[in-house]
Amino acid sequence: WLKNILPPCLGPTVVRALALVQSALSGMPALSGEGDGMAIDGRGVGIMDGSTGYVLLQNGVPEDDLFRLIWSARALVDSQWHAAVKATHKAYLDVGAKYITTNSYATQPTYYEKAFASPAGRKVACELLGPEQVPAEDGWQAAMLEHAKLSAQLAVQARAEHGGTANVAVLGSLPPLVESHRPDKFFEALAAKGEQFFVEHYRDLARALLDGGSDMLIAETLNCWEEAHLALQGVRALALSDKRAIELIVSFEGSFRDTSMKPRPEAAPDAFHKTLAFDFGGAEVKLVAIGLNCSPPEDIVLSLSALKDSGVLQELTARGVEVAVYANLHERAVYDEGFDVGEIDVVGGAEEPKKPAGAGSPIKKRLDMVGDFGGHDGYVRFAREVAGTYGVQLIGGCCGCGPSGVKAVADGV
Repeated sequence: WLKNILPPCLGPTVVRALALVQSALSGMPALSGEGDGMAIDGRGVGIMDGSTGYVLLQNGVPEDDLFRLIWSARALVDSQWHAAVKATHKAYLDVGAKYITTNSYATQPTYYEKAFASPAGRKVACELLGPEQVPAEDGWQAAMLEHAKLSAQLAVQARAEHGGTANVAVLGSLPPLVESHRPDKFFEALAAKGEQFFVEHYRDLARALLDGGSDMLIAETLNCWEEAHLALQGVRALALSDKRAIELIVSFEGSFRDTSMKPRPEAAPDAFHKTLAFDFGGAEVKLVAIGLNCSPPEDIVLSLSALKDSGVLQELTARGVEVAVYANLHERAVYDEGFDVGEIDVVGGAEEPKKPAGAGSPIKKRLDMVGDFGGHDGYVRFAREVAGTYGVQLIGGCCGCGPSGVKAVADGV
């Protein structure tokens, strides 16, 4: 804000001086720069977007029983909410995001089968959408892929309508195919369904996202290396079969929880190293970045520390692969105890809390990250730390971080 009220000849100098003072007091490296991102050892910081589901609620999408089945995909299955999806993307573009992520995190087989193939789910969908809008019982997979493609099309439209955003990339989101923050459920499904279930769904979802106009793919919030390995195989299969050139970001749930939900930051180096070493078998796939996301900031710092101590961060630099970080700003108990999308009351995570829509475990934002008045000072300090100490080049927000949080990072890092 100083740059906005001081004369042009003084603003940058004063801001830089204050940064040096803060650096001396905190022991953190001083960052400097102007424009789209602070310069860190000559490299720019790319600003990613933040949470989608919570902003969709702000934009009118109902937190009803169908939302609890398919989360943010609720805005895809009903055309009246397509404008809300675009408004959500534009809100992040307004505050300086250079990477916007498709609203496809919930277009995944576990959610869609439960919503559109089970009797209970179909009853909910028919009541809220009307029977004519509900896919046939055996058509849920086709609907899932149609909605994944649509999510990319809406992001591309939002970018075009926003104007002046030629340098903005649309990231096609490839989510966990069972549940977030639940490696136990992933391994159960892997044993029951087999590897091909995952590889084929990742391949088909990736194709839909790219056909919809995504510039690159981001496989995100992956529970473990085993899940990432299947996503990588799916992307490789697509690149080979369709003879496509694909750019890819792979991002792990930053706590690296074990099947009892206990964080294991010591697992980060092995997962990153195996991702770097993955053999794409002649497929034209470029690994753009490896990331850590949707976990508490303190867990991400521990994982980054393990990566630095093991030499993996240096290996990433040597290979020209960037590091991405976008943390979860909610109180961690709901994740430590075992996340389940159907049991969560998310209104507490919206930028402007609304009256609760029903029973559930309310997710609350961490005041040490967002502050009493939403200034996100704590998260900005975290972002500066991961950029300055660990050389993270891509920074955004995950659950609990809306446009105001991303703006704070864009302004402060």
